[in-house]
Amino acid sequence: MIYLDNAATTKPCDEVIKKANQMMCNTWANPSSLYSLGMYAEDEIELARERVSGVLGVNPKNVVFTSGGTESNNLAIHSAIKSTRHVGKKIIASAYEHSSVLEPLKELEKCGYEVVFLLPEKDGTISPDTLKNALTPDTALVCVMLTNNEVGGVNDIKTMVSLTKNVSPKAHFHCDCVAAFGKIKFSASALGVDTLSVSAHKIHALKGTGALYFKNNLKPLIVGGEQEKKLRGGTQNAVGIAAFGVACERLFKKNRAPEIKAHVLKWVESLDFVTLNADNDFPYITNVSVSKIKSETMLHFLESEGIFISSGSACSKGQKSHVLKSLGLPESQIDCAIRISIDDTTTENDIDALFNAIKRAHEKLIKR
Repeated sequence: MIYLDNAATTKPCDEVIKKANQMMCNTWANPSSLYSLGMYAEDEIELARERVSGVLGVNPKNVVFTSGGTESNNLAIHSAIKSTRHVGKKIIASAYEHSSVLEPLKELEKCGYEVVFLLPEKDGTISPDTLKNALTPDTALVCVMLTNNEVGGVNDIKTMVSLTKNVSPKAHFHCDCVAAFGKIKFSASALGVDTLSVSAHKIHALKGTGALYFKNNLKPLIVGGEQEKKLRGGTQNAVGIAAFGVACERLFKKNRAPEIKAHVLKWVESLDFVTLNADNDFPYITNVSVSKIKSETMLHFLESEGIFISSGSACSKGQKSHVLKSLGLPESQIDCAIRISIDDTTTENDIDALFNAIKRAHEKLIKR
């Protein structure tokens, strides 16, 4: 099996599996309980908080655990709108944000907010000048992700935060870092963002766990308990959180992704029926289109050969990519798009197997 859909989810690593098993067998008590078994679980949560915050470059007290990137994004937006009601009713976001950002914004639009969507450049990034031209003093919220989960590209968030605060000092800046976390080094505090979301299952930890960094006061989305300092009610997923912390300890210890990306691009350049959909330096994601073979057809063909990729975000459930639409690509190209997303275990041989299979698909499926 060759797995090249790591932007959708990653295989839990050995260290995570070991930690999760240990937690389920030995540290399974409710972390809010006052006896020693519960305190052991709480200690594991706080250790994980230190590890996650260490990667983010922030104080542990400014990190709250959630069920994943979707909840983190919703919590950030919900809190921001409560805190910036006096600022104005204008929201600015990139047009290629994850649906867990776009859908809450669409709901706010129905409630009277003006939402302006910024189109990306051909390389998959948002130009700071595009944001600058959209900013007004009544801007209450800006949402721009650090790296797009379908086409890659790394946005200049630090500059964008500065531009935003210069025009609307009390505006809230949220950054979805789910696709970037563990792939590129960054500091949330250095970026200057007000909130920043990450997810565990993108870094070889477990599904159902995420985190949100918040600079200042956070307004809860889920209430009904004292957990997470009353910022997120409900019994914490101690197993997932502890595993998340362990996964953070192994980040950046090896990185062959740039070499693998270069190998991918060599293949793309060598095949006249394969088109690169966004040319950028983010090494973990490459989006291409294979001429005249629809995405679903290609996915099934590759699966029959033991190769697993996707046509875009797993959350879209096969719908046409709004990300590729925002890039202005023609429908024929969008219909044939596939996303190759690697991790640090991917080899050149894996890429060779993929593109040799794509060649076979092209020979077999295209009527000459």
